Amino acid sequence: MNQTVIDLLIDKEAICDCLYRISHGIDRRDEAVIRSSYWPNGKYTFGSSSYSVDEFSESVLRDSKSGHSTIHQITNVLIEFTGPAEAIVASYLSVLRGRSGKMGPFLFGQQTDVFQKRNGEWRIADRRVICDGRNEQVWIVD
Repeated sequence: MNQTVIDLLIDKEAICDCLYRISHGIDRRDEAVIRSSYWPNGKYTFGSSSYSVDEFSESVLRDSKSGHSTIHQITNVLIEFTGPAEAIVASYLSVLRGRSGKMGPFLFGQQTDVFQKRNGEWRIADRRVICDGRNEQVWIVD
């Protein structure tokens, strides 16, 4: 295996690590982890609403103060390098949201991220999330 392939695999693993880290940061309401996944000038777009990293982080923390919790799952990650320091990453997202022992609604959709590598580190520069559907049922968690 040549060094180019090894470097590519290392970059892919770093990108996947960031994808999983942001999910954990949101689910644990950990502002430092959320911010460590985005570049400071990064952008988060959900449907037609767009937010700065600061606004997005604040909304996650505000949501937790109202008693909500989430479980994020990311699957089918496809990474396409557009250059040595940029990649377009497509993945599927499912989110379970809960409050006071009840979980729901179940959201599922797609996210497309523009990742940039700066000073040897991969982070999200731009995230776009499209909700493909919701299940309004509520499940009781024992």
